[in-house]
Amino acid sequence: MVDGLNFDDLDLGVITIASAVFAWVALYVYKAYFFDMNWQHLYYWTTLLNVALSALQLLLVYGETGGLPKLLFAVRKK
Repeated sequence: MVDGLNFDDLDLGVITIASAVFAWVALYVYKAYFFDMNWQHLYYWTTLLNVALSALQLLLVYGETGGLPKLLFAVRKK
């Protein structure tokens, strides 16, 4: 799939760094706001969010990025 999207090594590095930063931010937000939340509600909402973000991956693969460059769209959706 990486070959089909024409990402080079630098692009993949940028995506990896961005995903690490977003993961750190997500952990902070979870600890600050959602740690005491009922786990069933948290599971429900994170599943819905995952479905929405996975649909964005399909848009990236099919080239429907809304005019954004593929790299910017890939980093923005993570």
